[in-house]
Amino acid sequence: MSIIEKRNDGGNLKGDYFKHTKTGKEFRRIVGGFAWAEKKPGFVVAVGEELEPDPTTKRRHLWVVGETEDFNIQNLFRRGVEFREIYKVEVFCGNTRKQAMMSHLHQFNRSSGNPTLSGLPLREAPYLDDEDSFFSYLQDIVELIDPVSKYLHFIETSKLPELLLKATNPKETPSPDAQSFPGIVALGSAVSYLKIYQPQFLPPIKPPQQNLAKSYAVNLDFRKRRPIY
Repeated sequence: MSIIEKRNDGGNLKGDYFKHTKTGKEFRRIVGGFAWAEKKPGFVVAVGEELEPDPTTKRRHLWVVGETEDFNIQNLFRRGVEFREIYKVEVFCGNTRKQAMMSHLHQFNRSSGNPTLSGLPLREAPYLDDEDSFFSYLQDIVELIDPVSKYLHFIETSKLPELLLKATNPKETPSPDAQSFPGIVALGSAVSYLKIYQPQFLPPIKPPQQNLAKSYAVNLDFRKRRPIY
């Protein structure tokens, strides 16, 4: 059963958009974040970007519409595929530099037939060239949950607010890292992707055999691309 439905207003003002069947909220795109299991279970999240910007600030609010976690990588892949149907996730982004894990994903996609239709396509998440990518994700998230200008919202059952409290509390977690917080990595991958890449410019899905040197060169200037809301 789909919780998000893709719709079209008949070529008038909205064009293609996505509607939440329970809340009635309308989104212009749904992006998934994917994080591999490490010290904690792997995490998959779906984030919707509202169709219309805030009339005051011209920025779009983001909503976590679905999330799941699992240590079993195959289960995580299957849940990602389900998210494509349930939440109409158009693209997943994550760490495509983990070659051993990516080989499992390529095998899963091959067994699923056409990965574009039935598998789990994964695009390279932002900031992977930065050794402090985890803190870049954390900063992007914290900026969106500022009490004064809150642009990121969670479902009632979400585990992410608790994870964020732990990751940002130096007394409880003096040295937070990506391995301890896959949920933050998954959310940050999706949020940062929405922040950096606008619909008219989307990075390509990485092919199974990557040229990492070329990928590195192409993505060196990602910080120059600023968000437009």
